[in-house]
Amino acid sequence: MEMEEMDLREYWEIIVKKRTLIVMVFLVTVLAVTVYSLMATPIYEASATLMVRDSGSSMQSMLFEGMGSGGRNTAQNYIQIMKSRSILGQVSDIMGLEDVSLASLEKSMTIQPVQGSDVLKISMQSADPEEAQRFVNTLADVFIDWNLMYQQEDRRSAREFIETQLISVSENLRLAEEELRVFKEEERSLAPSQETIAGINQLAALEGDLGQLQIRKTEITERINQARAQLKSQEETLVSSTTIGENPFVTQYRARLADLEIALSGARERYTGQHPSILSLQAEIDDVKAKLTEQVERVVGTETRTVNPVHRDLYASIITQEVELMALEARETGLRSLIEESEARLSHLPAKEL
Repeated sequence: MEMEEMDLREYWEIIVKKRTLIVMVFLVTVLAVTVYSLMATPIYEASATLMVRDSGSSMQSMLFEGMGSGGRNTAQNYIQIMKSRSILGQVSDIMGLEDVSLASLEKSMTIQPVQGSDVLKISMQSADPEEAQRFVNTLADVFIDWNLMYQQEDRRSAREFIETQLISVSENLRLAEEELRVFKEEERSLAPSQETIAGINQLAALEGDLGQLQIRKTEITERINQARAQLKSQEETLVSSTTIGENPFVTQYRARLADLEIALSGARERYTGQHPSILSLQAEIDDVKAKLTEQVERVVGTETRTVNPVHRDLYASIITQEVELMALEARETGLRSLIEESEARLSHLPAKEL
């Protein structure tokens, strides 16, 4: 017990003797933290949200029906589209960010689906809060314009197809009515029997089914052509920035690099370019950058090639549509055979019956 009291007394005497040094260290630490906090560049985050629910008539949703998972993959497909070079390139041009690489823009933003909803959240981190807010708003606007353009193209294609079919059907109906009128005038036809009426009704129903089937075939062929055109612009695999961002070494180096850059900005306001503090900070920044580059190259070279979900779904959609097209062709053959049989039966009825 006496030994313990002696030790505590000695410790207290040491603290008393060194009290000036302890107080100075404490004050210097508090001062350094205060100065750093005041001079450090704050990082701001801006966010925007988008509703991405599909329209039932949209050609985009029809293209992804093939896997039976269009609803589940729609959000991920839209995320990949917003991260694509074409969309980010438009955003860069609008904001005048030609000196910033698209890869840097992609790393500084995140796009995540809001669980349990059809909403995507776009976030951007930047030292300039106005720039961050303008970026997420511009990205949302560019994506909305892209989506509207494709919907308008879908509606235009559908309208042109329907107009073409209406012209063809109207012309066929006119010719049939004209032939019927001429036949009645030349043959002075009798009232048709019940058997004739039944045969005519059956033939008309079969020809109606055949017409609907041909329209469906044309629609599926158009879907396949559009899917093949989009497939050409999609790569089979992508480098996943998510994998890089989740790597613990990459995260550590990026955080350290941000701290050093902030410290260097503060030091440059107080010292000249050749001051030892600035040279030391610059050397450490170069070292961290080299380690970060090495780690990213290692991750990219080994882990980050992932299947492009847009390419995968387009390819699956083409396969499914091709199978359906073959099934329709088989059904068409059967309908044509039934129509020939009905026409053969009608040909044996009295010539002057309709």
